[in-house]
Amino acid sequence: MTKSRKTALVFVDPWDALNSILDRYEAKRTMTPEEQASGVPRLISRTDIDGLKDLPFDKTKEFERVMHDAEKAEAVSLRFTSKFKTLVNAAHLANVEKLYAFLSRTPAHEVAASGLALLDTNANIASGTVYRAARGELLSTWGRNKKWRGTYTSAEAEELVPAFLLAQAIVDGKHSNASDMRSFSSNVAQDSKALENWKDLVYSLVSKYAPDILPIEIGSADEAFSYLGIEKVAQPLMLSGPLSILEQTSLPYLGFPPDKPELIRFSTDPTAILTIENYTSFVRYVETCNPSRDTLVLYTGGFPSRRCLAFYKAALERFPSAGLYHWGDIDAGGLRILSHLRRNASRKVNAHQMTADLLRAHGALKNGFKSGLEPTGAAALNEMTEEEQVIELVRQGYWLEQEVLPPKPVPAQIDPMGQATD
Repeated sequence: MTKSRKTALVFVDPWDALNSILDRYEAKRTMTPEEQASGVPRLISRTDIDGLKDLPFDKTKEFERVMHDAEKAEAVSLRFTSKFKTLVNAAHLANVEKLYAFLSRTPAHEVAASGLALLDTNANIASGTVYRAARGELLSTWGRNKKWRGTYTSAEAEELVPAFLLAQAIVDGKHSNASDMRSFSSNVAQDSKALENWKDLVYSLVSKYAPDILPIEIGSADEAFSYLGIEKVAQPLMLSGPLSILEQTSLPYLGFPPDKPELIRFSTDPTAILTIENYTSFVRYVETCNPSRDTLVLYTGGFPSRRCLAFYKAALERFPSAGLYHWGDIDAGGLRILSHLRRNASRKVNAHQMTADLLRAHGALKNGFKSGLEPTGAAALNEMTEEEQVIELVRQGYWLEQEVLPPKPVPAQIDPMGQATD
């Protein structure tokens, strides 16, 4: 198959030429009034005349033979070049059923039905809300001879069973009692690595067919499973601050089981509460910026899990006079985390070391260039608020990993009783 200068598909292989007609038929484009009147879609496969001339003689004769045989079978009608009356210029669809028979090809809708039958007969997923919601999409996509989600064919239907089982288990809340990702995966799909192998599809199914389960800020499978607490190893609550147990040691921070927050005791009220996205920055901050331990510092481990978020919200309620801060990457993911914390906070959460000036001075552009370049729309940026500038720069492709910056202590309290940010 080649393309002409007008980008129309042209062929030198007769089987490709004829199958292309059915490919387009199965795509189910809208028929014109003339096509509806005749009952036959106007689908044409054109010959690559120049390419055909370059083929060996036997290949040229095979092309002519197959195309003439298809016409004799009343599947297509042929058109010939004006110069050479025997040279096939194009094949027009004449009868869909006869073309399927000539090519010994099973219609896509029958293949789709066969693939769905494998899933329909699996009682573990057929009764689930996720599969029932996705079934119409599967039938429509496979019935048009397309790959579902751009990847999966109807021939691979049975391979999708683990993904549907895992998505349904999450929707049903069965992940809540799982100790770790592989145990959950093994219990649900009888394969300890199934969720790791299917994580993107499982996330896609859950976010599309049960969107209320996940916060609106989540933008990836890893963020989703971190939030849900489905991890290879449960992330401990990593803390620094006025903790009773830390006063008895020289340790800068400690980790607590995420399901045992009652073990955490405070010796005094913190003056501020700071969440930090990345582990390296967390360690550097608590070792260099919190010697008096008057700030409660919580490592979120990327997007905070529900248990981490529950502890955070409880701390905010317990210490109503503490100023709130968050320090993370200045990129789309980091801004989503900040937005999520703000939506769950009872008062204002201030961004710490997440300014437009820092982004331009120390960050980079997604294309690999250093971000010392003047951003587009600089004049418009000057009219924006600080946070609007950051959002716009990130939209333009600027990003900054927080590990690049040396940590600085949070400032004195800034209106700790301020209203929560939407």
